[in-house]
Amino acid sequence: MSLQGHSIIVYCTSTVSLQGHSILVYWTSTVSLQGHSILVYWTSTVSLQGRSILVYWTITVSLQGHIILVYLTSTVSLQGHSILVYWTNTLSLQGHSIPVYWTSTVSLQGQSILVYWTSTVSLQGHSILVYWTRHSILGYWTSTVSLQGHSIPVYWTSTVSLQGHSILVYWTSTVSLQGHSIPVYWTSTLSLQGHGIPVYWTSTVSLHGHSILVYWTSTVSLQGHSISVYWTSTLSLQGHSIPVYWSSTVSLQGHGIPVYWTSAVSLQGHGIPVYWTSTVCLQGQSILVYWPSTVSLQGHSIPVYWTSTVSLHGHSILVYWTSTVSLQGHSISVYWTSTLSLQGHSIPVYWPSTVSLQGHSPTRT
Repeated sequence: MSLQGHSIIVYCTSTVSLQGHSILVYWTSTVSLQGHSILVYWTSTVSLQGRSILVYWTITVSLQGHIILVYLTSTVSLQGHSILVYWTNTLSLQGHSIPVYWTSTVSLQGQSILVYWTSTVSLQGHSILVYWTRHSILGYWTSTVSLQGHSIPVYWTSTVSLQGHSILVYWTSTVSLQGHSIPVYWTSTLSLQGHGIPVYWTSTVSLHGHSILVYWTSTVSLQGHSISVYWTSTLSLQGHSIPVYWSSTVSLQGHGIPVYWTSAVSLQGHGIPVYWTSTVCLQGQSILVYWPSTVSLQGHSIPVYWTSTVSLHGHSILVYWTSTVSLQGHSISVYWTSTLSLQGHSIPVYWPSTVSLQGHSPTRT
């Protein structure tokens, strides 16, 4: 009988059990499997993924250091190609015994590596075709996961550390961030402001000229709107490493500008949500500006903006401002600071740059 194009001595019996059935089985001791002469059995009646195909198997192949019952066939299609595929129903995946298929000829990122796959692993509640390999890290991947409404090639692993914890992480090398294709990682189990939300992250985004670990999600609400938000836990704000969030779609004074914010900055002794951007123009200059939406000014909660780089009377002081304070019945742009000295006392001072007082434009009122 011919096996894979060779004339070999073949023995047959009708009493071998394959997956709990007594079937007509042929076997020979001279077939080579991965360079070794091993005892091989085969039958033409085993069903693989709902089809009756010519299947070969042996009980002496080593998979991950164990002698296990392995089945193989040369007719299974993987990603549109007919390749030599091996499989076993005894491999454990995440603590479960599942039907697993594997081949040594699948290309992953341009290399021919030993790849395992199964069609029964659940990803985000769906049963999908999943591939994985032992090379470098124990990684899983599938080509059918949807990321931001698109079906893209996605890779994932259960061994990546996120903020010191080993969590189930998904990633793809094809997501575009700010117009660049970068390696992106994400997980659906990270907590953002006390909620478990889908979070995406990458280690290659540049912020202020530095490559830092950046996380982002498209579902965070900022001032009542669901916007695309980015954040990192390693950015320094006023000399401290604090959790900082940012988005490129927040409107500040009618303009869509890159805005950064954090919920951990202290303003006047209180931990309040603070937003900031480095591109706001104040008195014709681009300065680093911070603002919270919860500061009280004269007993009212108003949107307040502030920066530590504005010069007042020749001094660089901490200045706050808002565009909604009413001065003498008019809504004007008002600036103030709590550090200016007036007659030997440190008092809160407010000043507008646009109100006319007795026919003059003053710098302080």
